[in-house]
Amino acid sequence: MIRALAVLLVLAGCAASPARQSGPRIVTIEQAQLLSQVRFLNYDSGGARFDAEAPLPGGRVARISGSVDWRAHRAAGSLGTAGSSLGRARIAWTPATLTVTPAGGRAATRALAPRVSAVDTLLLLILQLAQSRPENPQLLIQQQASYVRADRSGGVPVAVFRGPAAGKGRNAVAPGEQRTFYWVDADGRLRRFEAHIAGTAQAAWVTFRDWGPQKP
Repeated sequence: MIRALAVLLVLAGCAASPARQSGPRIVTIEQAQLLSQVRFLNYDSGGARFDAEAPLPGGRVARISGSVDWRAHRAAGSLGTAGSSLGRARIAWTPATLTVTPAGGRAATRALAPRVSAVDTLLLLILQLAQSRPENPQLLIQQQASYVRADRSGGVPVAVFRGPAAGKGRNAVAPGEQRTFYWVDADGRLRRFEAHIAGTAQAAWVTFRDWGPQKP
């Protein structure tokens, strides 16, 4: 209850002044505390059902629906291409492997390849949106996580945050160049996640619902 009230105050404060809506700004300590709980609450819930889209070459879009078990680090569902006459394939994946069973075909398993496929990148990110402990709010501030705006996801009021700058070497993300966004509701739940994947023109996104233990 206390956490929900705090989030409501954060959301209300975010929408109170039009002048403060002009662009992303570094999160306050209250907003950082809210954001620091998102992955932990996913882990604590056990899992969720989701719908997602990832960009494909040629302007096409892959559509994915399914469920994720964040504690077991696995997920499963169906995969199809928007506008295609082909049936949807069954898919199941872990951080290391992806098994695809085409409609009327045989299952085939390969290594998950996030470095070469936007779809594989999104599948891996879905599994990574949970962890067994909250993040450090002060570190999120230091890494310049930002509040973007008040919005709605599935008709539910949310605060939209840009993820922190982090990483080293090839995976480094400089402040102001963060490419992940979180739609967080008044219960601290992640309603929507968006990632702008390198080499793609459109953002990949996933929306969550029905939090609780899942058996993908």
